[in-house]
Amino acid sequence: MHLRLLILLTLLLTWVPPALSTESDPPTVRFLAQDSDDQRFDYPGALLQLALQKSGTEFDLVPNTSRIQQQRAMLEVSRGGQLNVMWTMTSDERENLLRPIRIPIYRGLIGLRIPLVRADNEDLLADITAMDELRALRAGQGHGWPDTTILQANELPVVAGSDYRQLFPMLNAGRFDYFPRSVLEIWAEADTHAADNIIVSPHLALRYPAAVYFFVAPDDDALAEALETGLNRAIADGSFQALFESWYGDAIARADLGNRVILELDNPLLPAATPLDREELWFQP
Repeated sequence: MHLRLLILLTLLLTWVPPALSTESDPPTVRFLAQDSDDQRFDYPGALLQLALQKSGTEFDLVPNTSRIQQQRAMLEVSRGGQLNVMWTMTSDERENLLRPIRIPIYRGLIGLRIPLVRADNEDLLADITAMDELRALRAGQGHGWPDTTILQANELPVVAGSDYRQLFPMLNAGRFDYFPRSVLEIWAEADTHAADNIIVSPHLALRYPAAVYFFVAPDDDALAEALETGLNRAIADGSFQALFESWYGDAIARADLGNRVILELDNPLLPAATPLDREELWFQP
């Protein structure tokens, strides 16, 4: 059995929930579930389940399968609407709107970006060794994404699309030149769009400090405390690391970072409270 499936099955089979309250039903936690063709939701959903299991507090975890854009999702979480929790890259603006659980769920690797390019333009980035050279090309990103602001703050031209799914045909159509994606998500995306003249560039990577957190409503103390407790317990007992490696160990190795030019970018959106001093939270090459 694949290690990833084995770990998830073990979580489900070995979890013994706390005794049910006789006074009321456990509080509901609503989160965006996996879309049928979008695997980006799988790992955060599994980590969310692990954290709640480790917290020692019972919650009723309920998936929401609606298609909700990121800005709408933040509004729903902030007011306890269709969602109680979401995961997204942190920024001062988002930490002012929502309550962050300051444990980076991707161990900082969301800020290690590898470009998708058109297959007929595979060597587009072969001779890029400096930021000034990259500024001659156009990156693709989504409207409202923190990554868009980060690239623009580093004076990289960006063409923004309104919907994640449309960015791939926009790349294929030449609306922009490259589409930087996290090392953790790019391989599945490349496989999905292999028939669409899209491949992973073998030549370049971008890196900036970044963290994706779970966020809850500002006044949701119970859920925030449960998530923080559960995540810290999972870090301490190794189950966080095991889950992460089961999902992403192969992707990290496949990136072949030793043979890529890595350009360092500043992240002006990184809040001052980011726990960069907790080394156990971050991927160490």
